Order: sequence, then C-alpha cells, then structure tokens
Amino acid sequence: TNWLSFTVTCRGDEILKTIENFTGNVPGSGALMTFKDSSWLMSSVVAAQPHFVNQPMDTTIFWGYGLCTDAVGDYVKKPMKECTGRELLTEYFHQLHFTEEKIDELNGYGYVLEHKKTGARVLLIENDDTNKVFSIAFRTPPADDTGVAHILEHSVLCGSDKFPSKDPFIELAKGSLNTFLNAMTYPDKTVYPIASCNAQDYHNLMHVYLDAVFHPNIYKRDEILKQEGWHYEIADKDDELKFNGVVYNEMKGVFSSPDDVLARKIQEALLKDTPYAFESGGDPDAIPELTREKFLEFHSKYYHPSNSYIYLYGDVDFARELAFIDEEYLSHYEKKTVDSKVAMQEVFKAPETLKDTY
Repeated sequence: TNWLSFTVTCRGDEILKTIENFTGNVPGSGALMTFKDSSWLMSSVVAAQPHFVNQPMDTTIFWGYGLCTDAVGDYVKKPMKECTGRELLTEYFHQLHFTEEKIDELNGYGYVLEHKKTGARVLLIENDDTNKVFSIAFRTPPADDTGVAHILEHSVLCGSDKFPSKDPFIELAKGSLNTFLNAMTYPDKTVYPIASCNAQDYHNLMHVYLDAVFHPNIYKRDEILKQEGWHYEIADKDDELKFNGVVYNEMKGVFSSPDDVLARKIQEALLKDTPYAFESGGDPDAIPELTREKFLEFHSKYYHPSNSYIYLYGDVDFARELAFIDEEYLSHYEKKTVDSKVAMQEVFKAPETLKDTY
C-alpha cells in the first residue's frame, strides 16, 4: 500500500471552529471525515484539544492522510506525494468547498463555499453580530421589456407549498421579529434578503423565503400573475377596458419621471447588445405582452440552485442552517447548466446619436 499522512498545527482555533461549523463534528467526538470523491481519498480527524502533553493553550492540531498518493489532486494538479504542505492544505480546504479570509472591517471571517450536488454558491460571514442576515439571489437577465423578473419577484411571495397563505410577505412583515424583510429586482439579478436578531425567527424567515423561491404557488394559481403582473379590468359595461396590476401600476409611476426615462434611454443606447438594454422592472407598454407560459418558463430556468448565490451573516449556527438548506431544498435538485451569462457590449466603431421625446 502507499499512503501519506500530514499533521497541521494552528495558532488559535479558527480553523477547527470552521471545520466544526461545516461538518457538525465536535473535536474529540471520534468522527473520521472522509472526502469520498477526492482523487487522493483524503480523510482527517480532529482530536479533543489539547491533544499532546504540554501543548500550548493557544495552539490546536489536527491530522489527515491520503490513500492514493500517485493520483493528481482535484484542485492542486500534482500527485499528493509531490505536494508541499501549503499545497496539501489548499487541496484540503477546497475539498471542504470553502476558502477563508479574515475581514477586519466586519470583525470576522468570510468563507466561500460550493454545494457539491448542485453547484450552488454560498458566502458565509462569521462574526458576533446578533443581527443575523440571510439572502438568496438568482441571476435573472431580461430578454425583453415585459418585466418578467420583477413580476416574478412579487409573485413568488404570494404563497408556496409549505406556506400557502395568500400573502405570507405581509404576514411576516406584521408578525415576525425581522429587522429587514424585502425583495429586489436589479437589471441582472433578483435578491431575497431577510434579517433578525432572534435565532428562531431568523430560521423561520429563511424557511419561508426558501420555500417561496423554490416552490411558489405560481404553478397552481394563475391569478397570481394577473394580480401581480397585469390583467384586463372594467368597472362598468360602458367604461373603457383598462390594464391593471401591481407591477404594471408601479412601473407606470416609474415611467412618469423624466429623469428615469432619460437614464433608461441612455443605458439602452450604450448597452444595446446586452440584457441592460431591457427594462428588468417592466415597461408598461410591454408588460401586457407577458404570457403565463413565458412567466413560468423564466422561473423554471433561473430559479434553480445551480444559478443561485446564498448568503449568511452574523452570529449564526452555520452547521444547523447549512444542513437545513441542504436537506430541505438543495439536495432535491441535480446540478444543471443555466445560461444566465451577461454578454459584454461590443465597442462602438463610430459615434452614435440618439433622439427621443418625452
């Protein structure tokens, strides 16, 4: 047989805390952690600290090994037996699917993770801030001016499989201990953030939002699109047929501002070959062109873990919350390629002039 072991000596316990938060294994619990997909068949053990007689109190130690030392690493492209100590640790941390960085401004550490099954990206900011934050975002580049991303942002918060209330967003705003609760549509992404100082309230808000984005009632209730997007309306048989809808009326207000119209026209002209040429919020003239089929297709395509970015911040039980997110939602999906890349604008060959009226 051919195997190689390594021992890591750390100043402080930050790395051991990170491993504990990620795996849920307390140092000394006897749990052996094996990366089953590692080309080196890498494993590690974190013993109770201090492990050795006379080990300094500000020093922590863990041990690891690999069984296939001739194989090339999954991240460090060298055989294990040829790697330096730094390269062994680089492979180890990548197998954990995180990178760590001290963030002095936030008095904490940042960890970049990747969900192994779906490729969902996760950013953790660990510090002692009691105002805990969660957010899930999706890249949602528009292909027209119908405002489908904006309408979908409103619509997913109109009930879901586990929370079928007609308007759970309003119920949360009134009845939870949230310090922030909202959803925002940007020109290229849609973001769903919450915050709370209460750990259970934080967990509950995260649960409602995750269920909303992944299992919304839009597939069961076609009236949601009509309510949040657009529908025909007539008050009396002799009245004129009109358009109505939450987003439709909201964007009519936006388009009544000369400054907003000017800024949009400039952006459309400068970035005409990109999604930024379109109005992600929706142009009132184009919103009624959105069909139910296109609406559901947009959700099915972009609201997938492989196209998501999940963010957790503060004094959070990361092991608990990450396990919950995986078990309840991410693990039920397979990784897929989502074409949400934003194209670059081609360089202009010559000056262009744009004239418009308001």
